[in-house]
Amino acid sequence: MKRILTALTLLVCLMATGCGEGRRKESAKPGDALEAGRLPAIEFELKKYTLGDIRTDTIASPRLFVFPFTNTGEGELQILECHTNCKCLTVEKPKGAIKPGEKGEIRAWFDFSGQPGGGFRKSVSVITNAEPPLRALYIEGKALD
Repeated sequence: MKRILTALTLLVCLMATGCGEGRRKESAKPGDALEAGRLPAIEFELKKYTLGDIRTDTIASPRLFVFPFTNTGEGELQILECHTNCKCLTVEKPKGAIKPGEKGEIRAWFDFSGQPGGGFRKSVSVITNAEPPLRALYIEGKALD
């Protein structure tokens, strides 16, 4: 009797463990590509615009600045969020995933109207699913009165 109970207990344990493994493999999660080593990587062609001395009253406003990039990794790159450090800067990011080898761009519009005289450094923080996840882009110069 003891042998039968031990055998049944062992059989139930084996079945429960085996079934759990099958379910885990079937359900794919969004992060599976990252866990499998197919990591995306982002490389910007340009990270900073240095404008030098500018007269803000002579510039069409808002002015577009484009930051092109390439997914140099093996997984799909997603631009999750973009934030600016100033209300004078508006940003647009790609909507979908960028496949390995494909290019994309972050577009930023800088409204120079009302910009006080002196040096400025505006930034766009880009959050991705690549490592490291945070990248910074800049527009800098010196506004002349």
